[in-house]
Amino acid sequence: GVPLTLKHFDVEQRCRTMGESVELACRNLRYQWFEQLRSQEGCKYIAVAHHADDCIETMMINLLRTTGIKGLRGIRPLNGNIMRPLLCIGRQDIIDYLNDLRQDYVTDSTNLESDFVRNKVRNIILPEIYRLFPTARQSMLATMSHLHADSLLADAAVNAFKDSGVTTTDGDTYISRQALSLCPSPSAMLHALLYPMGFTPQQCGQIADTTRVGARFYSHNKIAEVAHRHIIVTTAPDHSHPYS
Repeated sequence: GVPLTLKHFDVEQRCRTMGESVELACRNLRYQWFEQLRSQEGCKYIAVAHHADDCIETMMINLLRTTGIKGLRGIRPLNGNIMRPLLCIGRQDIIDYLNDLRQDYVTDSTNLESDFVRNKVRNIILPEIYRLFPTARQSMLATMSHLHADSLLADAAVNAFKDSGVTTTDGDTYISRQALSLCPSPSAMLHALLYPMGFTPQQCGQIADTTRVGARFYSHNKIAEVAHRHIIVTTAPDHSHPYS
């Protein structure tokens, strides 16, 4: 009695036009479709079935790719309209529950292959870690919880800095260099402020370290210029600027 909606995608076309990997293309396509359905049906949230083991896998993948506190928190229970109510439950707990109910379920056969990064982490790396360190699963879940609390403190520090060291005028952002110099880590603060504007971690470090007035750094649509008293972030007039 549960309605089923089916959608087919041209994943290869998405990869060609957007330059995305197969994993990323599939993710973006399905979440765009979920959002369309949510809007059509007048729903408030999209509930997806990520569980605690998915959270650990995400943390490991982010660690291998380079990340900060937020990347090591794993998956968040609520992200905009996306809700994940099963993050407190492990994969085996779900399987045991379904078996107790004698409820059939379907396993995606691609999950058993180790062609993609997540599957390598799931099928090869984590089982070996759990074999060598039996309490590793519980320890990683606890660590992610601690890092989430740490990230709340970091967010509070960034918001306090915004109140005292950042102003916005006519769409341009002015970051006080003096206030920035008083931060324990100016590059980390700039990363928190500028990464959402498209600047890379390397650029944020370079902007924090440079003493050359007039130095410019470019994201895909923003320019960060080092002035005497401020770092001024403006919208680029076009997308022809090289990254620097």
